[in-house]
This record gives sequence, C-alpha cells and structure tokens, in this order.
Amino acid sequence: MLFSEDGKVQAVVIEADSAYGGETYAYPFHGFDAGWDPGYSAYTLPYDEADLDNVSAFDYDEYDGLWD
Repeated sequence: MLFSEDGKVQAVVIEADSAYGGETYAYPFHGFDAGWDPGYSAYTLPYDEADLDNVSAFDYDEYDGLWD
C-alpha cells in the first residue's frame, strides 16, 4: 500500500501473476468510499483482466506522491 504523508491510504500495489506478465501495478484506493472495512480479510480491486491493458507498470523509483 502507498500512504500519503498524513497517513491516508493512496493506492494498493499488486504484482500480477506471471501468466499476466508479472508486472507491479498501483491502483488508487477507493476502499473506504466504496464501503470497504478494515475488518474485512481481503480487498477486491474493482478492475478486471481487460483493465490491465490500460495500466502502466508501477515504478517505485518514479513514485512521488502520485495521488496527492
């Protein structure tokens, strides 16, 4: 997960299965606004396989508060 300087969750970072290229991706976190609760055992991303075609791989070295 990526956090803002004030401790808010900004994004969820995932590594795709090798069958999907194995790249790392960061998706904006919409969990609290979408009804997610910290007591849940999982966070389901609101994206499907086709959405990966439109997302660039995440580079930690390039991250600079992208979602501030």
